[in-house]
Amino acid sequence: MVTNTISEAYVWELLAQVNDPEVPVLSVLDLGIVRAVTVSLTANEN
Repeated sequence: MVTNTISEAYVWELLAQVNDPEVPVLSVLDLGIVRAVTVSLTANEN
């Protein structure tokens, strides 16, 4: 069985690469669209 652990830092790194389609020099983080990230260790959290 393969398990991958995704860290909060990794999610922030990925989000920094998501650019606004109208202003491609700005990321969603630059625009303040994402304010917090929560990483859960459970497989399915509702």
